[in-house]
Amino acid sequence: HDSSEGRRFSMQNRYSLETVDEAAGLYRIQVTADEEFLRAEETVFPVELTLLLPCGVPGTIEDAPVYTGVPNYNFGAWHYNCIGYVDSTYQAGSLMIRFLGLSNNRAFNTLPDSAIDSVTYHARKCGGSYSAATVGAYRYNGPVWFENTVTYNSAAPSAYKGSLVSSTVMTSDAWYDIDITAAAVFWKSHEADYQRGLLLENLTSMTDPSLNRVLASVDYAASVDSSFMPYVTFLFDIDFLFSYPDPDIQNKDNWCWAAAAKMAGVHNGNGDALEEGVSRLLETGGVHSWGGVSFCGEDWEGNLYADAGQRHIVMAVHGTDYDLVGTNDHIESALRLASGGICNVGTLESSSSGFSSFDLNRINGDLASGKWVLAVMSMNYENDPFSHVVVITGHQITGTQSKYDFWDPWDGLVYSFYSDTGVVGNVDGYWCSVISWDYAIYCD
Repeated sequence: HDSSEGRRFSMQNRYSLETVDEAAGLYRIQVTADEEFLRAEETVFPVELTLLLPCGVPGTIEDAPVYTGVPNYNFGAWHYNCIGYVDSTYQAGSLMIRFLGLSNNRAFNTLPDSAIDSVTYHARKCGGSYSAATVGAYRYNGPVWFENTVTYNSAAPSAYKGSLVSSTVMTSDAWYDIDITAAAVFWKSHEADYQRGLLLENLTSMTDPSLNRVLASVDYAASVDSSFMPYVTFLFDIDFLFSYPDPDIQNKDNWCWAAAAKMAGVHNGNGDALEEGVSRLLETGGVHSWGGVSFCGEDWEGNLYADAGQRHIVMAVHGTDYDLVGTNDHIESALRLASGGICNVGTLESSSSGFSSFDLNRINGDLASGKWVLAVMSMNYENDPFSHVVVITGHQITGTQSKYDFWDPWDGLVYSFYSDTGVVGNVDGYWCSVISWDYAIYCD
């Protein structure tokens, strides 16, 4: 839909489904928006793509008409739902509907109310005159009912008719969209009311048979014509259903090498070999968090997702997405993969006095040409020594000292240290102490 006040929209969009990882249940959907809609002068940008989920197969909706003329008879298995006056025998009909598919839909029920754009009940009119008549949908506040037992007397519609949810004008035999958003949002926080559902009545006339509206029931669609199956759809903001992994921070505690190799390899090369987007994790241990923030993504079912580029590297090197460390050989392999195989990759080792002048010139030369260099460093955090991989992104001469900027995949921030030989001294504002810069791994 667009950003106009009336929210112009189009359903004429195409999509394709591509298998990314069948074992993990991961697929990629590509949506092509309606070109005519996008080019229309009336379309107001920005345009938002909203996911629509249907809830309507046999067993997910229960519907049963009840009639004042036969108040003790159940019509739950009948094919036609009459709303309005039928004849002298059945007299006035009202329709009871409840939405079990919606009540069992975890995606819908975990959404915050603010994320729900609309909830719509779609019904097929298949009888009655073409004269205009308005059908009103009310929240039903009576006792819990069942499709195969409810009657007019047990439902007592006149006594338990709640607030009006929406009204819909019906004329010819066609599909009609009944807005049930207000009721559905209420049901989310009042779970028992899912079992009560809605009451539909004819607002134009409950006494004139020429204005009776006839809707196809679930049983009609199940046994006669499946194309008449009533269903429910809801529109929502998909971002509320999925928290995205951070592509610029290591997604697992030991994936600094993978995140750093991805950043430098893609920057120095072309990166076409890496997967893009998100990728579902098979092994969920070791998820990285810092300051109370988890850097993996999660969907509404609790499945965890990593940045696809990082996971691609780990899977290529280790054959699994466990929380695994990377050796220098692993890092070199990761750089080759991330750069698309077009870069020359190698490792330089420092000594206690730093890098040799030859190696330091190579490092500084790469940085001066815009290339990034990986640094394997020995660090200490709260008396716990460990190795950590960061990305050296810049080098400047400041006075008599060389200043190195490095991006840290642990927190996604950039820090600086001063050194003429590669021996690391104090790093202002850093979250741990740096003991030494042990290796430089180039990709040029």
